[in-house]
Amino acid sequence: MTEAETRPAIPVAAELLDDILHVYKPHCRYLKRAVVEPGAPGEPLPVVLRGDFGIAESCYIDDTGHLNAVEVNIAFNQAYYVLTAQACASRLVPELADWSLERFRRWYLEGSLIHDLSSRFKRDNDPRAFQGEIAIASAVRTRRFVVLKLTHRFWDAHDGLASGAVTMALGEGKPGPAQGDAA
Repeated sequence: MTEAETRPAIPVAAELLDDILHVYKPHCRYLKRAVVEPGAPGEPLPVVLRGDFGIAESCYIDDTGHLNAVEVNIAFNQAYYVLTAQACASRLVPELADWSLERFRRWYLEGSLIHDLSSRFKRDNDPRAFQGEIAIASAVRTRRFVVLKLTHRFWDAHDGLASGAVTMALGEGKPGPAQGDAA
């Protein structure tokens, strides 16, 4: 892809970041700033979120001195929610074309299901200040869900590195009873 074929990056508005991350306790909001990079015209994926993260205080354990698996999962979840919200708001992923930002806001907690998650820790990351990126690599519609395959990578100024892959299913929560079933 040449520079002429790229689409401009979208800075994530602080209001959107706050709106989506309000479900986390204030000291558990690890994603501080983000930008979303759309795919190229005619080749919409990958869509990438690059962000600045920081964990002043772990939300569940005494300070381990390094970014651990639980914190990577929380950082990924926050980046996923914000990336998908921006993708819905800006119509970046064709398989999410019928997902407005309002629809995503209604369903993102109940309707975002981790199907598969893997992480690798190559070198310790400083949790107090690190960067990360997640990318929607592919998207497929099924009858009930949009299945998103994502990659993630987190690093710090001291050459720390963690990476992995996640398959998410996004839908509108649990289905109601089938027609003819008792409620």
